[in-house]
Amino acid sequence: VYARGDLLSRERSRLRVQAKKERIRALTDRCFRTGAVFACICAGLLHLFAAPLAERVYHSARAGTFLAVFAPMILFLYLDSVTDGILKGLGEQVYCVRCNIFTSVLEVAGLLLLLPQLGVTGYVLCFGAPRLLNYCLSAARLWKTTGCPLPARFCVKLALCFGLCVLCLREQPWLFAPVFICLLLLTKAVTREDLRWLADILRRTRAGTLTSVKSAV
Repeated sequence: VYARGDLLSRERSRLRVQAKKERIRALTDRCFRTGAVFACICAGLLHLFAAPLAERVYHSARAGTFLAVFAPMILFLYLDSVTDGILKGLGEQVYCVRCNIFTSVLEVAGLLLLLPQLGVTGYVLCFGAPRLLNYCLSAARLWKTTGCPLPARFCVKLALCFGLCVLCLREQPWLFAPVFICLLLLTKAVTREDLRWLADILRRTRAGTLTSVKSAV
């Protein structure tokens, strides 16, 4: 996740120096779309496989409940890392640090206030709410900085496809990823070019990681 973000961050820095605003907007839009698809696949699989995974790893059915609850948070956690990578490439590192400090303070304050009163529920709220706020602040800064419009229609289609797959594939969770991608293609939320671009970025990231490891050895 972070290797991919760093790779794209360097590309955006180069484009910013060259003042290629349209290219920056196009890259930002595609990063958001493909990042959201990737995050939804991870969140959906973790949510649907939460019970068997918890039994296998933790030998606890209760742990599966918490995995299922935390799984949807993957969406904005991943998108936040992608958004921060874009902002850093655009020279907005200071803003990212301010957001992180602000939300960290909120998280600590929430734990002090809510954890004694609500227990585990308070912890879930303190974990999720500040991170969601962090992402919203970063996303708002991103759209303002790049001038790229929020793809509202894409977000609606993505949410509908994700919810439909989670509700209908509880008995066949292994079908989630292919069915989800097919629905996105059918609704034209994403295109084949978007998926090929994402696959290419992941291959480049993997190749760069392997090259770094070999160099270190």
